[in-house]
Amino acid sequence: MDQPILALTSTHRDVIPVWGALRRCLSKRLNADDVAFLERFSRILIGRDNRPDEISRALEKGIELEWEDVYDFVNPFGDTRGRAFNSLWTFDLDKDVLILTKHDRLYSAPLSLARDRLLTLDDFEILKPPTEAITEEALVSAPYLDLQPKFDPRKKAFLGRILRDFGHTWRHILQREANNVTFMKLAYAVIRILNLDFTVVERMGFEHVIGRGGKYVKVADLPQWDAPNETIVRVGTCWFVLARDIPKGLKMIREHMETPAAMTDSTTSTAAYAILTLRQIVCCKVDDGELVYTRPEPLFSDTPPSDSAINLILWASDLHQAEPKTCRLNYLPVEIQDSVLRQAATSSVAAAKLGIELALGSPFSWTEQGRKINLEEVRRHRTETSPVESGIFFDEVMSGLSYKCGAAPNRFKVDMSSLPALRRPKAGAPSP
Repeated sequence: MDQPILALTSTHRDVIPVWGALRRCLSKRLNADDVAFLERFSRILIGRDNRPDEISRALEKGIELEWEDVYDFVNPFGDTRGRAFNSLWTFDLDKDVLILTKHDRLYSAPLSLARDRLLTLDDFEILKPPTEAITEEALVSAPYLDLQPKFDPRKKAFLGRILRDFGHTWRHILQREANNVTFMKLAYAVIRILNLDFTVVERMGFEHVIGRGGKYVKVADLPQWDAPNETIVRVGTCWFVLARDIPKGLKMIREHMETPAAMTDSTTSTAAYAILTLRQIVCCKVDDGELVYTRPEPLFSDTPPSDSAINLILWASDLHQAEPKTCRLNYLPVEIQDSVLRQAATSSVAAAKLGIELALGSPFSWTEQGRKINLEEVRRHRTETSPVESGIFFDEVMSGLSYKCGAAPNRFKVDMSSLPALRRPKAGAPSP
C-alpha cells in the first residue's frame, strides 16, 4: 500500500516518443507521505537551471530506483486495483510543471518553485478529476441503419467471451486517457482477435514459478505487442477504421470512399466500414456514394461490452469471409465433430479455435467435464495434476488472457440429516 509512481516526460502524449523521452519508476519501498516527497524533490532541484535533460538526470540520480523507458503513462486510479498506489508524480519537463495525481483529484504546481525553495502542498492547484470518463460525441443524424447482424454462432460464443475478457483485463487503460501508440496497440489486438490471428500457448504439468508470478496484467502495465501504423485495415470485405472518436472516423471514411480500393463490389458500388474507437463500435454501409451507419454501441467503456456491440463487431469481421473447404468431418454428427476437435488439440480452448477455423463442432460452452473454464488472472505454481492453462499470445507476446478449468466438483456428498441418529450409551452402562 501507499506506493508512489514517479514519471518523467518531455514529449507530448499524442506524439510517438523518442527513446528515453518518457521515463517511469514504480516504488514498492518508498512509503513516505506527499510532503516528504515534495521535500525530496525540492532538495534535488533547488538552484538548478530550467534544462530538461539536466533535471531528468538529477531526479533519476537523486531517486535511486529502477527507472524504465515507457511509451505512455498509465493512470493507476481507474479501478479498485489502484488502491495499491498512493500518488502519481508526473514531471512534465516541456511545460515545467509537476502534476500530482490522487485517487480523486488532479493537482499541478510550477517546477520553477521547486528550483527556488521547498515545495508545499499549498503550492498545488486543483485540476480536473483523474478518473473523469472519456465521453464520445454522439451522432445526431437519424434514422440509423438497422442491421440484422448474422454471423457464425461459434464466433460469438468463443470470440465474444475473449473480447469481453480483453476489455476487463486492460480496463485500466481502455477506460482512461491514452496516447496514440497505446490506442493502436489495443485496437490492433481487437483486430487480431477477430481474425483469429493469435496463438494458444499451453502451460502443462509441473511448473514452479520463480520471480515471474503474480498478476498477468498489473494496474500500471502497458501492452507490449507490436502494432502497425495503418489506421484503416481490411477484415474480410469490411474496412475497419481505427479512430479516437466517431466524427473523425466518419471523416476518414468519406476520404477513403474516394479511393479505388474502397469499393469491394464494383458491380453494385457498395462498401462496408466499421469505426472502432475502442469505447464504441459503429458499422457503416456505402451504397452509390451514400453513407449510412448504425447507432453507436458501447464496447470497452465503463460497463462490459453489450451484446449489440459484440454482434456488430462480429458481423463486420465475418462479412464475406472465405469459408473453409468442406471435408468429410462436416457430414458427421456435431457430437462426433466435437470429440474429434478435442482429440486434435491439447486444450478445449485450442479446440474451440480450431473448430472456428474448420467450421466444425458446436459453439464453445466454456466448460469441460462439468467444470467452468475461467479467466486466470494470476500466474501460479503448477503440479502434475493441475488443469491445462491456455494463454492467448500475439506472436510471442502474452495478451494478458489465460484460461483454466475450475476445481472439480465434489462427486460424493452425503446428506447427514438422512442418517439415523447415533444411540449414545446410558451413563453407567457397561461397554459391550
